[in-house]
Amino acid sequence: MYTIDGNETMKTSFVNTEKVIKVFTKSNKHNFNKYHTFLCFKSGSCIHSGRGDDMNEALDKFVKILYENRSEVEDV
Repeated sequence: MYTIDGNETMKTSFVNTEKVIKVFTKSNKHNFNKYHTFLCFKSGSCIHSGRGDDMNEALDKFVKILYENRSEVEDV
């Protein structure tokens, strides 16, 4: 999985599913920060999840990051 930090730097990371399950419990569902998520497939298709007034801004940043890191994410 690729993640983008606050400086818009792309990093590779792995997800520990046990930790994710602990975080996403009903008891703390109201303590979440707002995120936009882009799920990208090898076929080139991407799914964007998120909502709010900043959706267009999030998409613009995502596209910019893809172009700037094209050599890292593109299969040649």
